[in-house]
Amino acid sequence: MSSLLAHDSLLKIPLLVAAGYGGIVALTSPSPPPQAEEQKRVSDKPEIVTRMVQWGFLVGIKGVLLTTTALEIITILAQKQLIPFSREILERLCLRPNTASNVRITGIYLAGWLALIAGAAIRGACYRQLGRHFTFHLSVRDGHSLVTTGPYSVVRHPSYSAGYPFVFGILACSLGAGSWARETGALETITGKAVYGAWAGAALSILSLLFKRAKVEDEVLRRTLPEEWETYAKQTPYKMFPYIW
Repeated sequence: MSSLLAHDSLLKIPLLVAAGYGGIVALTSPSPPPQAEEQKRVSDKPEIVTRMVQWGFLVGIKGVLLTTTALEIITILAQKQLIPFSREILERLCLRPNTASNVRITGIYLAGWLALIAGAAIRGACYRQLGRHFTFHLSVRDGHSLVTTGPYSVVRHPSYSAGYPFVFGILACSLGAGSWARETGALETITGKAVYGAWAGAALSILSLLFKRAKVEDEVLRRTLPEEWETYAKQTPYKMFPYIW
């Protein structure tokens, strides 16, 4: 079975499609931005961190992920001669066209794919649990209530916890052995190194921002719903990682 997965790159296409969809889910706000008044309840100053993450990092990370996924699918189809102008496509997309067959399922890809899907699934569950309260903007909504069920009964910020396996997953899938970027020589070019280096740096930097954001959100909820929050904090003492933090 493992030999079949490694040698028939066509089997990777449905995994790539699922990973691309997972990226869309994890990196797209499920709700429209809150009203300006709802954001001002948190602070009169514009939330620079949110805007930087949303319009800089998240859009860029999603764009590179989806572009890389599309290039990988096209390369696989061209290598199998399943689309018109396959040879010309390989010459354009691959620095080393003869290595296009190395774009395949590998152990690191499978590990990354599972992490990516798990992270996206947890974030999706958080979207459903919070409903309209889940936005990428820090705010206090009209009729704001504290959600303490589902993934929020395990840790107080499960959508941020999910960011860690998700980021590991997109990096492993897009840059690891068997990926288009690595196997066809894209990572050996100056442009490739610059684009993917900046992309990986942006993805990793988000992880450090999540710790700060979790603390800020806790403080906002403590001020807004003091009694409910204190009860919730006792029932669910960990912010992001059970028994750790």
